[in-house]
Amino acid sequence: MSIVRLLAEYYQELDRGFHLYWMEVLRDYGPETVHGLRVNLKQQRAFFYMLEALAPSFSAGEAMDVFEGVYRKAGKVRDRQVERALLEKNERRLHIEHRFSAWLEEQEGRRALLLQQYESGHSMLPVRKLSEQVFQIIRELPEQGAEARLQAYYVKIIRGVIAFIRGDKAAGDDLHDLRKFIKELFYNLRFLQRHTGPEALQCGALARLDDLQRALGKWHDFDFTVVHLQEKKKALNAGLLAHLEAERQASKAEARAMFEGLEAALEELERRVERQLGVSAA
Repeated sequence: MSIVRLLAEYYQELDRGFHLYWMEVLRDYGPETVHGLRVNLKQQRAFFYMLEALAPSFSAGEAMDVFEGVYRKAGKVRDRQVERALLEKNERRLHIEHRFSAWLEEQEGRRALLLQQYESGHSMLPVRKLSEQVFQIIRELPEQGAEARLQAYYVKIIRGVIAFIRGDKAAGDDLHDLRKFIKELFYNLRFLQRHTGPEALQCGALARLDDLQRALGKWHDFDFTVVHLQEKKKALNAGLLAHLEAERQASKAEARAMFEGLEAALEELERRVERQLGVSAA
């Protein structure tokens, strides 16, 4: 199947998924529902970056502006859910009263109400117009040259991750950014595997990146929780805060330890991408 046809089918799934989650969130604010909505929007954002590489006239940033309100408000709900679950776990471990997690549960409820109010009064017209625009851009993509542009996109993001783990200052040193890059790469590799077949890209880099992504997720949860609690200046239990800070530092060290040997694995992934898309690197 051609790249262009696959793009249309893949985006159609993402578009339908968003509408299903939108309707579900209006009825239910369970953790998995809000999480699913956020993941769908992150997948769409990754797709838009890839489409921008194929059609420079398309702006991924402008496309995501359509979802800015629901993405931000759903993120506030999800942040409180993750933070509360983490605190409850560590309060039990340290035998501390669930005072902080109870406070976060109240915050979560208020954030969920704000999201519901936003959704109830939000028109879906901008989303429908965006969908029409994206499908039109995909239809107008020339078949010739699509593989080369797609390869350039993947090589760029893979080399961006390599630059980060090398310690290249131009690539930044914020683990939050690295986590975003890896998620974008993972989401869009799922699309590429539809074109190449699931086995064609299988190599050590995928498993290692998945492990690193999980480690970064663990660090992110501790990092966000510590920073948020410090900013709110709550009457924190000193032992709990010290424990969370120690866990944050340990998870950061664990993630950075996974950098060793990753560069070679990523270079192998890059070669596999080049081989499957049939264009030699410059």
